Amino acid sequence: MAESVKKARPSISVIHLKGDFNLENRKLVEREWSEHLGKYPLAIAFNCKELHYIDSSAIGTLVQFLTMAMNRDVKMVLCDVSESIYEIFKLACLNKFFTITSMDEIMEKYRAKV
Repeated sequence: MAESVKKARPSISVIHLKGDFNLENRKLVEREWSEHLGKYPLAIAFNCKELHYIDSSAIGTLVQFLTMAMNRDVKMVLCDVSESIYEIFKLACLNKFFTITSMDEIMEKYRAKV
């Protein structure tokens, strides 16, 4: 008789974005994203505390990540976004699609699901 084994999902995975997120380093972030998504966590958080600049190609990449996450039933969250980067998301009305919160809040939420 074959038995179905349900694999436990990690609750949260964190990707740290530092400095600039742009066309030049987009592929590095994409590789890291794939590694984290492959673990099939409940949520993937981007810690943006040390992110100083984001260009349009990086924003497009985040939109692609959001689509992939939704297709896999993984929550994607942007954390500790600076005011200047938040304004970019707001101007593009992307703040309506992305969950933007603090790292403390998201860790508290998903720590309970470990």
